[in-house]
Formats: sequence, C-alpha cells, structure tokens
Amino acid sequence: MRKKLVLGTILTLSLLIVSVVVAVAPVIAGPKDNSIDLYGTGARVGLALPPPGVGPPPAGVAAHPTDLNIAVWDYDRRSETGAHDFMQIQVWVPAINAYLPIALVMDIPVPEWLKKEWNHTSMGYYYEANGVVRHSNMFSVADKELEVWTESSYYGGGRKLCDYKSADTIYANLTKPLFINYTSPNPSIGNLSFTLPPMTMRFIKIAEGWYTEVVSTPNNWVFAIKEIQTPAWVEVTIPSWIKLAGIETTGHLSLHGSVSNTPPAS
Repeated sequence: MRKKLVLGTILTLSLLIVSVVVAVAPVIAGPKDNSIDLYGTGARVGLALPPPGVGPPPAGVAAHPTDLNIAVWDYDRRSETGAHDFMQIQVWVPAINAYLPIALVMDIPVPEWLKKEWNHTSMGYYYEANGVVRHSNMFSVADKELEVWTESSYYGGGRKLCDYKSADTIYANLTKPLFINYTSPNPSIGNLSFTLPPMTMRFIKIAEGWYTEVVSTPNNWVFAIKEIQTPAWVEVTIPSWIKLAGIETTGHLSLHGSVSNTPPAS
C-alpha cells in the first residue's frame, strides 16, 4: 500500500512539473528580435601607400589616396542574407584626424535595409533624398569579381581540413576596378574620389587573439560587431599602383565574427 502511495505521489508531481513546463514554455521561447545578423570570418589592414608617380602609364599611376584601411569578410550561410563576400574601404582624412568609411563592395545585390541603415550619414556610402539617389558607393559585383575565402592549417585523418571554426588564413581578390565618387559637404574634407583598382590580399594568423565588440548607431540603427581579433601578417598586391612588388605589413583576422544590424523601433 505504501509503495503504491509513493508511486502515486511521484506520478502526480511528475504531471504537475510537466504542466508547469508546458505552461511557461511559450514565454521562455519568445519571438526573435528584428536584427539582421551576419556571421563569418573577416580581416582588416591599414595601408600606407607611396604617393602616385608622375607622368602617364606605365611610368606614372592615377591619383589615389596614400592611406587606406580595408576590411574584408567571408560571410557564411548562417547569415540572414546568405553566404557572400564583402569589402569595406576607408580613407584617412587629415582634417578630421580619422578614417572615413567611403565604399562597400559585395557579390550580392545591395540589400535595401543596408541603404536605409547608412543613408545620408557621415559615411560616404550612400545618399538618397526624396526618392533620388544623390550618390552611391555601395557596389554590387559579380561572384568572381570579389572573392574572399578562408583556409586553415588544421589537419585531421592525414588530410587538410577547413571550416569557419579553424580558419587561420584569409584571401581576398578584387578583379574589377571601381570608381568611388564622393565629395564631402564639409569643405575641409573635399573631394575624395578615386578609382579602386584590382588587388589581392592574404592574411595569415601569427598570434592568439582577444575578444572585441564595437557598437555604433547610424540613423538610430544599432550596428554591432563581435569578434576575436587575431594579429596577422598581411601581403597586398595592387599592380596598377605599385609596380613589381607587393606590400608586406600587419593587420588582424576577425575570427568567430558576428555583425548585427538592428533597425529602430517602429
């Protein structure tokens, strides 16, 4: 009799626990927020370039900035826009003592939400007013015109393996010249227009990294990058700007990266 009573008590408690869990489960799950999240592996490098040569090609080269900051991303299929390659160009502006983001390049159609996020900000990406695009430095190129990919030195079963978790080398290859057209309304910044030529880049991890997070609020959006920044040796080749040899410098990899874009509350 006692045994049956104990079993009955246990069964009753079990049913109560199940009922409580079922009752609160919808509250715990909750709806997904409205952020647009991208995931992948990236890299960044600052380039101090020699001044343009004088005279026509092949001796001289076209006018161009001498201090650039370039970031690339290999976004994977977990991203809400799907897998795609991405490049950001920043130009050093002495008048504001800062790098000014001026162009974005991707191998998918430029998302409308991205235009809204950066429209008419201090960045030189995009400006649309009253339905008229005043300037756009958001470039959509073909799949083979911008390629960013990761490799690793991780081996398993005698074979070289690679996935986004073990990547320690990033390659980037831009094959199409792009005219970046931007004149700032700030006279001290002025005309920053130039043609970005084809280039190749290689980033190789050289040390362990650290967690970083950067947050900004363009147009009341919340733009957040979370990543493991890892020091890297970088080789950059820009044949039309630098003849015969490339540039060797340092930069960093952005491992286990996530980029969140959250629109303002409606």
